[in-house]
Amino acid sequence: MKVIDIANFFVSLGTLTPENDLTNLKLQKLLYFTQGWSLVLFNKPAFDEPIEAWEFGPVVPSVYSVFKKYNKNVIDKIYKTYNENVFTDDELDLLLTISAEYNQYSAYKLVNMTHQNDTAWSIHYQKEKHQPIALSSIKTEFIHKLPIKLCSTTIKEYNQKKEQIGYRDEKTGHYVLPTDWDDGEDYSIYLRD
Repeated sequence: MKVIDIANFFVSLGTLTPENDLTNLKLQKLLYFTQGWSLVLFNKPAFDEPIEAWEFGPVVPSVYSVFKKYNKNVIDKIYKTYNENVFTDDELDLLLTISAEYNQYSAYKLVNMTHQNDTAWSIHYQKEKHQPIALSSIKTEFIHKLPIKLCSTTIKEYNQKKEQIGYRDEKTGHYVLPTDWDDGEDYSIYLRD
């Protein structure tokens, strides 16, 4: 998987919910949890981009740069183009599981999770330096966490949710609402382009 595709997945999923709170800080933590659980569950990294130990936790610098214009605000648009069909069923299952498991928490709660003693971040962090975090350290950290279970039914639920809420037209990039929603109301506050 490409890390920007994973980031766009989380951004796209966030735009489907009115209570979207996906900031760059939170996105970075979701990418970190994706990497950690991929190393444990599939014995391979989810993406090849490096993760660095920054003051507020693990960061993928390339993704941080793409979304830094949002500062502390919610990210409401994907980067360039995105097609979720790039993911295998296992990859999509992992991303949905990460979202279900961690998206319920605030960015600062996720920061606290990564700042615990003996986390890969705590081992590699040096003030005012952006030290790379070794994949072996990340895997060791996640091996010692409570197990996470992939639930493949989430793929079906995800597709159903998309059908109920609408979908992004691949040609125009705009959201298309289900026909039974066409009641003249403006739903743009719920679905952001």
